Amino acid sequence: MAWDPQKKPHHGLPDLEAQLKNFIKSLFKSAKPNPQAPSPHSIWKTWATGLLVLFSMWGISGIYQVQPNEEVILSSFGKLETISPGWHWFARFIQHKYSIDSNQVLTLNLDESLLSQDQAVLSLQFTMQYQVKSAQQYLFNTSNPAIALQQISEAKLTQDVGNMSLANLLQSSANLNQTLQQQIQQLCDQYKLGVNVSSVAVQNVSVPDSVQSVLSSIQNATQNAQNMQAQAQQQVDTAMQTAKAQAAQIIKQAQDQAVQAVPKAQREVAEFLAILPAYQQNPQVTRERMYYDTMQKVYASGRVVVVDANASVNLPSNLWQNTGDVASPAASSSSSALIPVVSKQSASSSQDKLSAYLRWKEAQSNED
Repeated sequence: MAWDPQKKPHHGLPDLEAQLKNFIKSLFKSAKPNPQAPSPHSIWKTWATGLLVLFSMWGISGIYQVQPNEEVILSSFGKLETISPGWHWFARFIQHKYSIDSNQVLTLNLDESLLSQDQAVLSLQFTMQYQVKSAQQYLFNTSNPAIALQQISEAKLTQDVGNMSLANLLQSSANLNQTLQQQIQQLCDQYKLGVNVSSVAVQNVSVPDSVQSVLSSIQNATQNAQNMQAQAQQQVDTAMQTAKAQAAQIIKQAQDQAVQAVPKAQREVAEFLAILPAYQQNPQVTRERMYYDTMQKVYASGRVVVVDANASVNLPSNLWQNTGDVASPAASSSSSALIPVVSKQSASSSQDKLSAYLRWKEAQSNED
């Protein structure tokens, strides 16, 4: 509790003020001519008593008590000293005592009109609560700590609101409150204001009536855009899943074809390598053999049609009848030339002849 010189002390001491008044009256009385004037010794005694009373009053006025929730700074010729709780004394008029209640919660209220990021005019109420954590910094680092706090709060509030859209400010200001509290506390620590910001609240964010209708349209458009984006994302996800399934199927088919194609290619390479030595020894015979083998495969694959180049031979019509596997070309062509068709039995006979020829040719080559 700070000492108040206007209040009378309650320590059971005599009324020094009354004694001082009586002493002054006695001095004026002694100045009047009196035939029975006191001696010089009594006058000096009276002055000494008065000075002693004044010194006692001055000394008693310097007694004070520091409460546990109180932080006291004592200034002695520019030197600052923090006083601990308890009873203390200071030289009044020589030393100066400053007292701060460290448990007291101070409040700063602001009503501001600001611009948001999207150039919207808005009104809001700003409330900040803080406590003094260092009386020495709070009292002596700035000429007016309250004004310094107000300027810091206005600057950070204007900056942060200008970086947010109006929709975000109207929907939720919790993030803004937390950000402001951290930024204001950092600046207070940077400038050594000696305060601890306990809470920050941005409330009653509103816009003018002329802007409200436009804001509603913007909110509806934003919601529609978000819905369309969600639908588009869903379509993209579906298309991606379908494409992945098709890709997996194509890869599976390619792998199956590779499993079949590789052994086939290996067999063909083996066949070629088996023929290569014979080809290197007798190229002409090997070429003829490969030709006849190929023709044998062609003849065995189905019907074989033998066409007369001159088309001068007219085969009897009963050749095309009742063969079962031979079709007459006369029914499908208006030309006078007839195309004889050889059945599978004829093709088999030709194959036998070719095989016999190839064996004979091979025997001749071996004899050579």
